[in-house]
Order: sequence, then structure tokens, then C-alpha cells
Amino acid sequence: MHSFSMSYDASVDQYDVRFSLSSDDYARCIPLNDHIFLYTDQAIQTAGGMVYYSFSRLLGVSETEFSNLQELDDNDFSRVIKLIGSNPCSYFLDITNLEELVARVNLPTLSLFFRDD
Repeated sequence: MHSFSMSYDASVDQYDVRFSLSSDDYARCIPLNDHIFLYTDQAIQTAGGMVYYSFSRLLGVSETEFSNLQELDDNDFSRVIKLIGSNPCSYFLDITNLEELVARVNLPTLSLFFRDD
């Protein structure tokens, strides 16, 4: 089991999930779109967390587009897609159409974090 934290601030409709309680190693912020930001290490090998803005609106739509990923070079793009498709990011995002960069926002149950994958 890994450390994690989740918080929701209703006043700004922001959902914050951290996969590591130490933010020292996660200096890179990659905007997936205008509402979802992925925090990683510099090499984009490990996810440190995600922040969702307008979270309740994201839950109200069936899918969202990762339009900002088009700006990444091929290597960074591949690393981000690999992270999103792996646990723990995949608990929160499900890529439904890779060619069009479309994903579904999920709200996982806490039991997923207590499994040994």
C-alpha cells in the first residue's frame, strides 16, 4: 500500500489527489487540458498527483479531451500516456479513445488503494 491523500475544496470546486505525501520529487506539472493537471517527476516516470478544477462539471460530462497533450513531443507524450494508463492514475482517468485523446473521469473507491498491484 502506498501513501495517498485526497481533498475537495467546494469553494473553488477543486479536487486534489496526491499519490505521494512528499511533493519534493514532483516538480513537473503537465496540463492535460484546462481542468486537469498531472504532477510528475522531471523524467515523467512517476506520478505524484493530479489536480482537477471545475471537478463537479467534469463528473457531469461523459468524457473529456486531453487537448494539451498535442503540444508534447513524442517521448513526453508516450510517458504521460503510460502514466495515465497505469495505477494509480488509471483509478481516476480512463482513456477511451487514444487517437482523439479522449478520457473518462472516474471517482475510485478507496479499496483500490489498498490492493497490491
